[in-house]
Amino acid sequence: LLRFVTDRVKEIIERAVQMPNLNFFIYDPVASGALISPKQYREFVLPYTKEMIDFIKIHDRCVGMHICGDISNHLEAIVETGVDMISLDQTVDLGQAKEKVGQAIALMGNVDPVRCFLQGSPEEVSRAVEDCFAKAGDNPRGFIIRSGCQLPVDTPVANVEAFMETAQSCAQKAAQNWP
Repeated sequence: LLRFVTDRVKEIIERAVQMPNLNFFIYDPVASGALISPKQYREFVLPYTKEMIDFIKIHDRCVGMHICGDISNHLEAIVETGVDMISLDQTVDLGQAKEKVGQAIALMGNVDPVRCFLQGSPEEVSRAVEDCFAKAGDNPRGFIIRSGCQLPVDTPVANVEAFMETAQSCAQKAAQNWP
């Protein structure tokens, strides 16, 4: 089944690379550390994901990836896939991720979409963004602020606005301090 799926995805990639300036982002919700062990990741996910990423990179494209849940124990193996950046769920500590793999990969994340965006206030969202930048804003391979996963439909607009404003401010400060 994994061979079949990988081959079909490569067929889609082959068509998609015909579009100029298109980069790729892989979502893999079942590769979560909450569902499979590091050993299972290396056996069942790593080889096929690496094959897809290698295929994309033949076409000189950038590849990002998001895996739901706590993937702290998969981070080193994820780097081995050749992915350029990893989007981290809110369950992953950005500071620890930076320490483990920050020299090799760009990090993205990871404001909590439910507790912060949906249930929090604009001030709480701003503090969460600042916390993410404090932990990973100086990641050697780069950092992109984002939510830990998709935002719930009923997310208050004021919270999204607070995210955008604080992210812009933090990014400008980080750019001024970039090595």
